[in-house]
Amino acid sequence: MASLTIPLHGEDAQRGFLSVPRPRAQTLNTPVGTPADELQDYFAPKPPILIDAAWLWAHLPVEVKTHILSFLSTADKVRCMQVNQELRDIVSNGTLWQTLDTSSFYARISQAQLLRLIHRAAPFVQVLNLRGCTQLRDTASVQLTNLVNASFEGCRFFTTASLARLVGQNSRLQALDVSGLSAVNDSFLSSLCLSCSGLVALNINYCRNVSAQCLDTSIKRLSNLRDLRIAECRLTRPAMRSLNELSDLQRLSMSGSVDLRDEWIQDLIYGKHEYGLTFPEMRVRRPLVHLDLSRCRFLDGSFTRYLLGTTPNLEKLELAGFHQLRDHAIDCMAPYLTSLTHIDLSDNRITDSCLSSLARHCLKLRHVQVSHCPNVGDPGVLALIGALELTHLECDNTRISNNVLSAIAAKPCAMRLSIYDCPNVTWTGVLSILTANSQRPEHMTRLKTFYGWQRPVDGHTKRILRGEIAAAREVERAWARYMMDGSEEAMRAGATAADLGLLDFDEESTRIIGRERRRHSRSCILM
Repeated sequence: MASLTIPLHGEDAQRGFLSVPRPRAQTLNTPVGTPADELQDYFAPKPPILIDAAWLWAHLPVEVKTHILSFLSTADKVRCMQVNQELRDIVSNGTLWQTLDTSSFYARISQAQLLRLIHRAAPFVQVLNLRGCTQLRDTASVQLTNLVNASFEGCRFFTTASLARLVGQNSRLQALDVSGLSAVNDSFLSSLCLSCSGLVALNINYCRNVSAQCLDTSIKRLSNLRDLRIAECRLTRPAMRSLNELSDLQRLSMSGSVDLRDEWIQDLIYGKHEYGLTFPEMRVRRPLVHLDLSRCRFLDGSFTRYLLGTTPNLEKLELAGFHQLRDHAIDCMAPYLTSLTHIDLSDNRITDSCLSSLARHCLKLRHVQVSHCPNVGDPGVLALIGALELTHLECDNTRISNNVLSAIAAKPCAMRLSIYDCPNVTWTGVLSILTANSQRPEHMTRLKTFYGWQRPVDGHTKRILRGEIAAAREVERAWARYMMDGSEEAMRAGATAADLGLLDFDEESTRIIGRERRRHSRSCILM
């Protein structure tokens, strides 16, 4: 250990030991004639104490090491097992495997490795996420008995027998996601109701092998459901009455149903009660927080009258793909949707009047989607921006112009903005967003725009996130010069690296190549 030598003076030199002087502000016993060099040594910064990390780790208790490793993801735990025998023994501790999530590495692991990992964690795992593990085929030897939350979405090689055996071993299961699996049928749902009667969340979206009668019976048996997702499943009117009996149901998704009718929504909300009661103490109120009725093509919009005052806690409403939905339906609902934070009205025939009504009444609204609404323009979107603190706005394929982008640039709030295929938006509007981002980095707008324009936008965003404000402003100037000298249509079609000249946009990073331009369209639009 390094030692510090301090010269002795006066009585200290005679006694042979050092009495460390203190400043006069701290003690009254400090001699008036204390040398200045001793006071300077006292206030001098002490050298940092260097501790060897390997030595510290070796002397930590096993309980502390286990707690430190508990913060690692599943992929990092697997990597730690390959370091040495000590880490392998610690990671093999069952307390670290209460959660097994393969979402970050499922595409890079083989079936044998995945099975070995599941076998090791099987006695302890409570939260299991195998979403997308298409390589998993043989599950006969897997013994999972403590599952509380399980997701098998995308495991298309699972059989009905293997799924039934898994749920039969876990009577404490509370949340299950088997969306899109062909193995989910009437037999599986019957086994699920017998084994897991306390299920709280069930996702069977796109499970077309489930009959309407079995679904009705399952809903009656699973009386504790709070989250039910049955998109594109077969429905009947008695099933709607069974849903009404779920007193704790908060999230319901029935998107894409071809059987749903407007009158059935009355059975969902009112059940056996008479529709139209006006007395507050007799009005039916449902605890729904999230309702998804998108792409139900046989709904004409008259069902909205059953939601007036009956869903006061509704926070998320999805009504995308209603070609018969008109402004009057939304105008009538808006005063009763005071808790609404998310709304999806994409691919509808609504106008600016509908958005103005939402801006007046739904003051908690933060997430708005009006993509593919050809009648939506500047007045409605500007009303939303002016009255609300939006964090997410999608206006693809609408008639908005640069006025909307200028209003967003002038408002100090962070937002995600999508303006694909808006013909009235020009590069000057996009440039106003980039300029505002460089002036207020703490309130940055994440912008998604035309494919050809997205490249400089991404380069500008990366520089802002790295704190390189000067470099971001240089991107703005270089892109403005290019757009003034070149052709907008050529830029929309996509520019090469040579065309961009001074613009350096980090070619090694991932770019957004594009996305579906038009929903339910048989043609392809090339920008």
